[in-house]
Amino acid sequence: MYTAVQIGQFQHSACIFHCCERADQFPDTGRIHVLDILHVQDKIFVAVLDLLFDVFSKENISFSNRNFPMKSENRRIIQVFDFCPHDMNPPHNLFPLLIVKTQRCLDKHFMGQAVNSTSFFLTKNVIDSFILERVVDKRTLFAHCLASCMMKGSLYGVGGFSVKVFLKVYGERNSGTTFIEKLLALNLPVKVLPGGVPKLLYRGLPYELFRDSWFFWTESRNLGWKHGIPVPGLIRNFMAKHRLIVVAICKNPYAWLLSFYRHPYHLVKKWGSFSAFLEAQCNVVRRENAKGLFQNPVELWNVKNRALLELSKSKLPVILLRYEDVLAAPEIAVENVASISKLKMNDAFQGVYFSTKREDNRHFEEYRSYYLDEKWRTNLSEENVRRINRDLDHKLCGELGYELINPKISEGKDFY
Repeated sequence: MYTAVQIGQFQHSACIFHCCERADQFPDTGRIHVLDILHVQDKIFVAVLDLLFDVFSKENISFSNRNFPMKSENRRIIQVFDFCPHDMNPPHNLFPLLIVKTQRCLDKHFMGQAVNSTSFFLTKNVIDSFILERVVDKRTLFAHCLASCMMKGSLYGVGGFSVKVFLKVYGERNSGTTFIEKLLALNLPVKVLPGGVPKLLYRGLPYELFRDSWFFWTESRNLGWKHGIPVPGLIRNFMAKHRLIVVAICKNPYAWLLSFYRHPYHLVKKWGSFSAFLEAQCNVVRRENAKGLFQNPVELWNVKNRALLELSKSKLPVILLRYEDVLAAPEIAVENVASISKLKMNDAFQGVYFSTKREDNRHFEEYRSYYLDEKWRTNLSEENVRRINRDLDHKLCGELGYELINPKISEGKDFY
């Protein structure tokens, strides 16, 4: 029978999701129930099982277990097998390896055992290829497996949607991407292509690696992470099959740096001051499509916004907006997108009046006042401005309509 998969020095519990056309095709084992896996004592894995049950139910696939036996021969059935002995107690911080159904990893012989051609497994050679692709922490291969397992339907892209026009928004973090997505979706007949991982999948997973894996598998359908550098080839391929509008949004570099300092997201290091932040290297994640480390946050802004500007100059249907302009006149911004895209706006304009960040309860008018009146300047010292201006792409700022601040007239204090 099947055995646990050995990866490096770690022994992982092996769970095999085996697809069969009929319930009577399942191998005869003593333990074929979802609840049998709970002995692993891993809350994360239990959460994933709950998640899979929910996802597969929507895809007309069912788990077979002791409480809900499946008798229908017309439904595809997924069954969970636990081949980890009950006396085995892996450490709590190890993730069981999920061997998943995935079209890319078809292999009729898994660990020496012949399998039905309708079964798809993540095999040892694929695991090795993932390791070579900078997956240093092997236990988090679990994230790769789970991401590849959910490549179907409306969870990740265009599948399941009966709409005529798709919208993709690109922009750096803290630049108003979620705001513009919601604003346009409320007022135009478009379907927003997901720019992030569905919130349903956030529970208890190796977060950053899982998100990288998610977009590794799904970028052809959702056009990648909305905060990454856009890939023109993906956009062109998508346009060959669907009508698409791309909106790119940029933000004043000084204001953006202060926002990124407050909300650095995947940059886990904490800095004692804004001055220290401006000197720090920025690590990248795979889904950013960047070539390597950014020497500092200013370089990150330069590279990302230069890519957006170049995309807007291409022959692709890209509309470049400034965050400040959208705040100043959101209805006009929507009208402009509608006019350029030849779409009809909804009858009554609907605004987004509260912050799209869960930890922020500020009202739209507070945002408008903060950015349009440039109240953020009070957090910039003269030295901060000199440091920013040293690395800022002056030509790019001019093309985007942003003026450089004269450090001599900056009266703010360093931000802590």
